[in-house]
Amino acid sequence: MKTVVLDASIAAKWIFLESGSEEAEKVLNDQDHFTVPDLFYLEMDAIIGKKYRKKELSGEEVHQKREFVRELSVDVVYLHILSDLAFDISISLPVTIYDALYLALAVEKKTEMWTADDRLVRGLKTTIFSDYVINPLK
Repeated sequence: MKTVVLDASIAAKWIFLESGSEEAEKVLNDQDHFTVPDLFYLEMDAIIGKKYRKKELSGEEVHQKREFVRELSVDVVYLHILSDLAFDISISLPVTIYDALYLALAVEKKTEMWTADDRLVRGLKTTIFSDYVINPLK
């Protein structure tokens, strides 16, 4: 099976019980190889920290969730390898540099980027990148 670029929005649905969690678990369990930019871990830390501040997680759960993320079997690609392409994408299209990093990784690996961000998918629908960005939860 080919590798897939995993966006933090899908991973968050996988590790937290929220809307789309069941679908995320199904699609992620069917895929055996993921690639992420190193930014993935910072994004997941931000999501976990926000849930803690909102009292949705206890101190113990915060560390358990963070450890779970660190143990995910993913290939990590470092920011500096993707930064030029990501920058060009972010100034050419209405996407953040963060989303552009995931997209740049998908382009480099010639594969799909899985995201739960429908706005991103719609925003890229009429671009040359439309085949790279997919919401597999739909």
